[in-house]
Amino acid sequence: MKYSIIILSIVLFILITCKVDLRQFPTKFEIQKIDNSIGKPSLYIGSFHINGIYDKFFNKEMEKIFVSFLESKRYFNKITLLPLDKNLREQDYHIVDIDIDPVYKEKIFWWLTWPAIYPFSGFWPIQIISADFHLSIRVKIYDKSGLRQNSIEVDDSFQDTIVFYGFYRTSPFERRIQESYKKTYYQIATKLSDKEILTGNKQ
Repeated sequence: MKYSIIILSIVLFILITCKVDLRQFPTKFEIQKIDNSIGKPSLYIGSFHINGIYDKFFNKEMEKIFVSFLESKRYFNKITLLPLDKNLREQDYHIVDIDIDPVYKEKIFWWLTWPAIYPFSGFWPIQIISADFHLSIRVKIYDKSGLRQNSIEVDDSFQDTIVFYGFYRTSPFERRIQESYKKTYYQIATKLSDKEILTGNKQ
């Protein structure tokens, strides 16, 4: 009974403290501000939501990074949150609602990994963990009257496996998650900078 409690405690400790952190920031674009806004539309963010992650700081920073990807395209006059007062809005603008859905699943191959729990806790090197990650970003585009013009979606995914010390080496998976965010942010920014997509003439 005593050994069972010890083993269960070790398993719970590893599963709780050695989890992959989905809160990975892609590199923010740093661009020089140039006033070339004449004739360009503005873009307002109506909503920005990351499913399953309830960290307000992370969500806010991810929104800022997303805006930096859009700004790097130099297509819009300004990119900000949607003002509730219509008098504060620009003459020419579009509105977007952004929904981000990161899904992470992992599998531990206990048949070779179990000795790392008992009897060689912390010493047994073979700790096989397989990760499956899928990221989906959906964007709804509206014109200034609130009429829905278009919807776009971008996906990215990866599968990877760590064989040695997988309980403690979460960084390879986390780097892949970071790259997925970077890749999908760039693709969405490119699509939103296409006039034909913004106006609903192209998917």
